[in-house]
Amino acid sequence: MQCRKDFAGKIDQCKDIIKDAEVWNKIPVINYTPKELLFQDQLVLFRGMVQDMFSPVLYLAQYEVKNQETGETSLKQGNFTDSLDCKDNEEVILESSATIYKERNSVYVTTVPGSNDWIEEAIRKRNFANIQHLQFSCACKPTSSQPVSGNKRTLDEDVKMEEDCDENGPECTSNKRVCKENLADVKQKAEEKPCEHNFPMLERTIKIMHPNALINLYDEDLKLKINDIIEVAGFLSCDSTSADGDAEDGVEDLPPASVLPRINAVHVRVLRSPHNPADESEVLRCAETTRAELHSLLSKVLLDDNLAADYLLLHLLSTVFQRKDALVLGKFCLNLTNLPKDNTPSTVDTPSRQYSKLLYTFLTKLVPTSTFLSMSLGNLNTFKLVPSKNYEKNRLQTGWLQIPKNTHLVLDETDMQAGKLNDTGVRNVRTLSELINFQKVDYDFQFYPVEFPMDVRVLILSEGKSIFPSDFRLSLDYAETTSEYIAELFAEANRFVERQSSATDKLRDYLITVANLAYEFSDDVETKITEDFVKMRRERQETSSQDLHNLLVLARLFSLSRGCTTLSKETWEIVQDMEEQRRLRMEKKRP
Repeated sequence: MQCRKDFAGKIDQCKDIIKDAEVWNKIPVINYTPKELLFQDQLVLFRGMVQDMFSPVLYLAQYEVKNQETGETSLKQGNFTDSLDCKDNEEVILESSATIYKERNSVYVTTVPGSNDWIEEAIRKRNFANIQHLQFSCACKPTSSQPVSGNKRTLDEDVKMEEDCDENGPECTSNKRVCKENLADVKQKAEEKPCEHNFPMLERTIKIMHPNALINLYDEDLKLKINDIIEVAGFLSCDSTSADGDAEDGVEDLPPASVLPRINAVHVRVLRSPHNPADESEVLRCAETTRAELHSLLSKVLLDDNLAADYLLLHLLSTVFQRKDALVLGKFCLNLTNLPKDNTPSTVDTPSRQYSKLLYTFLTKLVPTSTFLSMSLGNLNTFKLVPSKNYEKNRLQTGWLQIPKNTHLVLDETDMQAGKLNDTGVRNVRTLSELINFQKVDYDFQFYPVEFPMDVRVLILSEGKSIFPSDFRLSLDYAETTSEYIAELFAEANRFVERQSSATDKLRDYLITVANLAYEFSDDVETKITEDFVKMRRERQETSSQDLHNLLVLARLFSLSRGCTTLSKETWEIVQDMEEQRRLRMEKKRP
């Protein structure tokens, strides 16, 4: 079963069939399917992030058609399609008592921003086997003469309308559009219309055949949010005859379906992460061992700094688990300072960007989604970080910070120069600071801001203290090193990750699984925490409630990193020791 006709009259059975994991994984993913292998009403998958949402529109859920030759009438269903099933010798009876109108919602979905190569490669490999077995059914293949009429008029009908208006006079044009060009020319112009992908990281979409799609949603109980990662199974609409139909839905600049595919969703999965661990129970069984392996690997790329490896490992597991007013529990912004400098001769002695780039590239091999932002003066003054509403086009114009949950955001300050920030630069610094402190971004809706909650892991790499706030700041401690040694160090680490695929998969599964475990305190540990905090306040008067919060975040993440869902006294003492080591190191680094 490959297309809508195969499921005619049995959509409920269709839903049950495609929910099966084995069937689901055999459906072609159009992100990586060549255009020539796609056809109208084909059952397809699309994976991406909800970038924009449009107002609901009416469609004909049921309609009656009349055969103009015999006078016979029949009922047709309009769910999960953009076309009316109406032959040349039939007409739709819109005033029929059997006509049923319903609402459907539409969302604009882009390939997941920041999705790393290993995620996309896994999808490509899975899809390659699927498209090799595509069998085109003659009943499903569209032909050049096959009419495709939508729930709005098609271009063919507009041409016929123009002819009717020529006969009946100008008065008939008041409520109808007039097409004054040849149909083939209209189609060609529509398909040549530039496609605005609305995607900030265009370099990530180069290898993707269909980076965007418009998803029509028919499930009234489905509640999607902006920036949700979803995987959609539905019937494809890719015929260019609906080239200008969407302007009637209040969206002026969407390209035709032949350029921007439309998918009529049968089932939608909201994904916790672009990568789903194979066996969570196995991950938890081996959590201690996997943690040790990951810590060893991180320690190597951090120039044998075990304390920095401890903090970076916990940073990679951090998630926001509760919000209360302005307090965000679980955030873990880490600022690593004292990065190695470039020893190669240069006219200006500036910190090296080599290490920060190499570290980021290494981390992309472990985390599903990530973004690297160089905090140079030029970038700060020009980057469009915040999405904004374009009311003329009725579109949400994306920005660099429109990213999904648990994206790893790396801010590189090693290329920052002295200079003056313009208005855009000041706003960008404020936006990034608010993201770090409150895990939110205020989207620009021109007349008012709209707050969007975030859950982003922010890692700041800098020579000295960052211009941005952080929850934990740690200076790297390492022996004298060279650029050549650093390059070879990361080359070796990358070779290990790429060649030891099974070990790497364990690390990836571990990072996703343990970060989402449930967690709770026991009463005896709560008493211990209270006593220790009182003791800390006596010994160091500058100890604040923020210090306690940071310790609790560390304790939670350290417990989860060992596969434990409750805090033990042993773990509480370990994280106190970690924080004391970090505090003493930072005090030694003060000028």
